[in-house]
Amino acid sequence: MMLITTTLTALALTAPSVTLTVALDGVEADRKGDVRCAVYDSALGFPGEGKPAALAAADRSAEEPSCTFTLPAPGTYAVAVMHDENGNQKVDQNLFGAPTEGWATSNNVTHAFRGPSFDESKFIVPADGASIRVIMHY
Repeated sequence: MMLITTTLTALALTAPSVTLTVALDGVEADRKGDVRCAVYDSALGFPGEGKPAALAAADRSAEEPSCTFTLPAPGTYAVAVMHDENGNQKVDQNLFGAPTEGWATSNNVTHAFRGPSFDESKFIVPADGASIRVIMHY
């Protein structure tokens, strides 16, 4: 019985993880601040509030900036990216609610009067991982 328990515990501890790479097109490297990426596994808090499943920072001075994540399992995810120029850890908005700092979401969905939803931005990360490309909006 102990051998079965030990084997099951070892299998649980070595559950396969998957890699997600998010390439960032259009990052304006001359702007100050950090470019941060967040991966969400549910609509709760997407795209900028609540607790993401994973966070990463991009090297905005790189020739091809990107964020890389190690996710706990294959599944449905959505990505939100922000260029936090002033370091307040949120996407600032003007009086009409339009972003005044750079942003992007997976599937590159944009709307004139609201942000993209989780359902519009979600995609599948298979067991062998995934790479996606998002376009920054300023």
